[in-house]
Parts: sequence; C-alpha cells; structure tokens
Amino acid sequence: MRPNILFTVVDDLSPAFQQYGGVAHTPNLGRLAAAGVQFDFAFVSVAVCAPSRTAFLTGLRPDTTQVWTIGPYFRNASRGEGMDVVTLPQLFRQHNYTVTGAGKIFHPGTPSGGLMKSEGGGDQCPAQSSTARCTKALATSEPGSWSSPYWFCDQYTNDTVQSPAMQEWECAHDDWPSCGSGCVQSAACVACFEHCGTWGKSGTWAACDCPDECYPEGLIAQQTVSVLRARAAEPSRPFFHAVGFKRPHLSYRAPARFFTQYPLDSIALPLRNGRIFPELRAAAARRVVLGAIFERRLPLRLIIGPSAFSMLSIAVSSLALRVPTRMRYVSYTT
Repeated sequence: MRPNILFTVVDDLSPAFQQYGGVAHTPNLGRLAAAGVQFDFAFVSVAVCAPSRTAFLTGLRPDTTQVWTIGPYFRNASRGEGMDVVTLPQLFRQHNYTVTGAGKIFHPGTPSGGLMKSEGGGDQCPAQSSTARCTKALATSEPGSWSSPYWFCDQYTNDTVQSPAMQEWECAHDDWPSCGSGCVQSAACVACFEHCGTWGKSGTWAACDCPDECYPEGLIAQQTVSVLRARAAEPSRPFFHAVGFKRPHLSYRAPARFFTQYPLDSIALPLRNGRIFPELRAAAARRVVLGAIFERRLPLRLIIGPSAFSMLSIAVSSLALRVPTRMRYVSYTT
C-alpha cells in the first residue's frame, strides 16, 4: 500500500519556536517532530522565496534553474530545459497519485507561471499556456504539478484575502480551463474587520477579535481538512496534498487572543556579541519592527514578534484533526 502524503510548507519560518529552544508556542509542531524526524542543521539554497521554493520543489540548485530572485519562472529558464524539469508534486502525479495544492507552495504569480506578478500560478499547465489558462486536465506526459486547478490563497496587507475566486476572475469559475480557484472571505469576516478598523488599511501588523477562518491560514487549513476528508473517503488511489501557510511572512495579522500569549515585556530583542543590534536601539526599535514592510530593510527574521508565531500556531493547530487514512508527514520551511 502506497502512503498518502501531506506536504506542509511554512513561509519565512526561523527556528525560534519551542522545538528549537525558542519561545513561540507550537504544540502541534512538537507532536509532529516527536513522531517524525527533526533536522537541526539545515539550510536554504537562497534566502529569498522564489529561488528557495524552486530549489526544493525541483531538487535543482539555483545555478541550474537560473532562479536567483523573484523570477523568472523556472520552466522558461533552467538553461533551456525548463519543460523537462520534474517537480516534486509532478513526480507523484506521474505515478498515479491525486495531487492537489492549497496556499503558498510555489512563489505566486509570474515566477510560477501565473497571470500577474504576485497572484495565481503554481506551475499548472506550462505546455498549454504561459498564464495558466489551461485547455484540459494534464496528461501524465505533460509538465505541470497538479491533478486539478490549484487552490490559491494569499493576503494583501489590509486583511483582504487574495485569490482568483475572491477577485472573481473569469478563469476561476471553471474546472478546466482555469487559472485556479481559491479562498473567499465571508461577509461576516469582512464585517468583523470593518468593526476592528483594519479592513482595507495597510500595515505590518493587526490584532482583531475575528475567527481563524477570516484569515488566509484559517481558510487554507479548512480547505486542507476538506481535501483530506474527501481523499479518505476514496482510499483506492493515493494522494499527495501540498499545503502552504504564508505566515510568519509580513504582515503580521492574527486573531487578538493569540497576541496575549506573548506579552511585549517578555520578548527579548536579538543580540550581536551580547548587544542589541545597532539598528534596533532605543525608540527606533519599535518604529522599525512595527513599521518596516520590506523584508530586506533589516534582519526581520530575527525579530520574534508576537503575531508572527501566533499565526503559525493557528494554522498548524487548525490542521490537527484525525483523518482515517494512512499518512506520511513531510515538512519544510523556507
């Protein structure tokens, strides 16, 4: 019997949670680590989203894929051999697995064959269309990673979820052809954010008393639960489901109750040779930590803000349910 696989990717996750001696509360990651293998000496190929994800999803170094930053799409590069590259999910599809994905697995948008710079994509049907307007379901011999249209879900920095379905793209409402579907916020969630005063307003963090399913991580978790239950009801064919959570990538937005787990006076700033980073001294510390939106302004991955890991706890906790099927768990962080 071939194993079913739930492949989990968490964006911008540094090893600063409990299982690595950090302060972030991640009980479900602890249970996962106890039941599997924890790597204590692992590195990314490039500390940028698209090249890192391209590397571990293709098994190829950046000097082979020619992806060193956000783009190009590896199918259009890779020294002219991009269409011959076999991705991890594609390999399972070629071996008669049902292969589905949700959230952020490939970097979204044009770097993975999407319609726009930062939306959709996911290596859906590169031989049929450069913009994921697929004409049919993929044949086994075709390049592409998924058995069905990708379920995309991201978020702007203003509490609005981002997906072809949410934005009502025409290509999001069919099976094939399709640019993928994705998450949609309910009217109740929109009202909750409006009441909180954050709906449509940008910012690097926000704490609202809104349910988990109002956030992308909660919606992705819900979708994954539905997929796992559906696959468990059809045990004759093995499945590979990839689920990608964006948090703790900026911006830091989570239900308010998770912020209270991390009182500000209990959070230590990162040190260099026993001293606080010069960039984080005095009043500038709070302004930079809470006000910087671009990842490259300073080493933000070293700054353990309360909502960053709260959001991770929501996402992973929401996935912790019993599914009556044999499964193997594999986890990567970028």
